[in-house]
Amino acid sequence: MDYAHDLDIVRNNNLSVIIPNSDFVETNKEKLKDVKVHIKINTGLNRLGIFPEEAQTILKDLLKYGAKVEGLMTHMAIGEDREYTKHQYEVFRKVYDELNYPFKYVHSSATDAAIYLNDEISTHTRIGLGLYGYANIETDFPLKPALTLKGEIIYCKQLKKGEGVSYGHKWHCDGTGYVLTVAIGYADGLERNLTGKKVWVEDEEGEIVGTICMDLLMVHTEHPHPIGSHVSIIDEHHTVKKRARELDSCCCKIICDIQDRVERVYIESGVVNDMISPRNDF
Repeated sequence: MDYAHDLDIVRNNNLSVIIPNSDFVETNKEKLKDVKVHIKINTGLNRLGIFPEEAQTILKDLLKYGAKVEGLMTHMAIGEDREYTKHQYEVFRKVYDELNYPFKYVHSSATDAAIYLNDEISTHTRIGLGLYGYANIETDFPLKPALTLKGEIIYCKQLKKGEGVSYGHKWHCDGTGYVLTVAIGYADGLERNLTGKKVWVEDEEGEIVGTICMDLLMVHTEHPHPIGSHVSIIDEHHTVKKRARELDSCCCKIICDIQDRVERVYIESGVVNDMISPRNDF
């Protein structure tokens, strides 16, 4: 595939591009001059990357075509499997040693591997999940969950016994407590099978009831709660890892599913540092 236009954008904006396979180099050789590149080595994930035995040739070709080779990288396949991860690292280390090139950036790992792997060559570590305070492995490393997902209460009501809630009336009120309507739904990235799961509402635990809608969901609580207060879908009580177990999913997907219309509030030392509405601000 010809990426000439994309490579012009990369070059003109001082960006870097990953070399995903040998075909990419040959197909785009006329457009690689002055493009900053990172060579990706396939050490076992078998998704993208140069095979180790191709690395010497690819490096020579990139230099011949005028590319600015600044990085060497790989991607771990099973961070939870320490033996296989160490095997991948040794393959990567061997390629690095054999190339004997002054790379500015050498990077591998993932959060799990970064915790236990004795990496002597990398200049940087790519941690995705770790940025949010999670790892897939059990560890004593002091990770702290850093994500809370909330929805605002826009209606609080009492219903009679037997009244149904939301599409399909899949949940009926038992005549006790209150039903809150909360301004967050599946268009914001929530899984619809969160119905029946617990959430935190101010000082009590509630339950998501009825069908989760595009923009709204309903929560049953024992006590009333004021309009404008918040329901926490993800917090210290119901963490990303707990939600992933409940939904038979993974932490990365739970986080990535949160859509760009959800406002991001960045808090540092208990103080709001920044607020961003991705859909409106960019």
